Amino acid sequence: MTATTWDPNNKNSAIALSGGNLTATASNTSSQAGVRATRVLTGPTYLEYTIGSLTGGTLFVGMCTYGWGFSTTALGADTQGLSYQSSGVVRVNNSTLSTIQTFAATNVVRMAVSLRLQQVWFNVGNGNWNNNASNVPSDNPAVAVGGISYATMAAFNLLPAMSSAGAAGNTNAVTAAFSSSGWGFSAPSGFASPDTCGASGFAVDLPSSTAPYSGPARQDPFSGTYQKKMTLPVAAGAWYGISNNTPNTAVKIWSPAAAATHVSGFVYENGLPVKKIVRLYDHTDGTFLGETTSAADGSYSIPGLGRTNVVAIAFDPTTFNAICWDQVTPV
Repeated sequence: MTATTWDPNNKNSAIALSGGNLTATASNTSSQAGVRATRVLTGPTYLEYTIGSLTGGTLFVGMCTYGWGFSTTALGADTQGLSYQSSGVVRVNNSTLSTIQTFAATNVVRMAVSLRLQQVWFNVGNGNWNNNASNVPSDNPAVAVGGISYATMAAFNLLPAMSSAGAAGNTNAVTAAFSSSGWGFSAPSGFASPDTCGASGFAVDLPSSTAPYSGPARQDPFSGTYQKKMTLPVAAGAWYGISNNTPNTAVKIWSPAAAATHVSGFVYENGLPVKKIVRLYDHTDGTFLGETTSAADGSYSIPGLGRTNVVAIAFDPTTFNAICWDQVTPV
């Protein structure tokens, strides 16, 4: 699996990448310089930003959508991004959501995101999540309490991001730890790195306002007979533990409120959403039930036609093998 890094193809020209594309250094020759990461968040995600130099202006860390203008718009200045600023302000659409702890050079900023709850938590070093001592230990991502809502953001396809704004001559830098091997602290219980969530092959912690999912799945080149298997629970409004084929670990599936019988999900290639043909078959007798092409954000939905055990297959006619979701229960 390709590790998550800052994306050299989606950055302002004033951003220089180093350290395996994990360190982003902004030499502010313009009013705004930003970069986003290479992988979409697909689960309850934890990561760390180590602040390098911070010589002036404002440094922003957080997350963005594909629509964020990293060359023209400071992170959090519109609905396409959420920023935690060095001043302590957490902002979306230029509106302050919360003012928490400031951070400075050498600090480690910890971030935890729940996509289902549309909430985010920040922590500087080993401090209190969202700098809230009164609710400790309740104000904690592990128990889903005390998060800052980002529901005003434009979309749910989120990527880690940073930006810097200030006068010419300032140099601000951030080194991201997208993998647990680079963490200085432990993730909250139930949260995983962007790399681990992206490789799990299952929908994890998706917004409860959306349809039930049988994905996402990464379409990496693969040879062999390995096949993931899961059954999506029918019960509404509950968490379910599903093995992700890694010893002693599991992922969680959220089954939202009951709806028309469908199989829905996302198709990803190397962590990015793609348009691909998805076909649905009855598992027992092989009857073809329908097909669709996933949308630009990778999402798809196909009616289950009353069947209780189906197979969904995403096809890629070029580089990648097909991805198969077998023994899925439409809900």
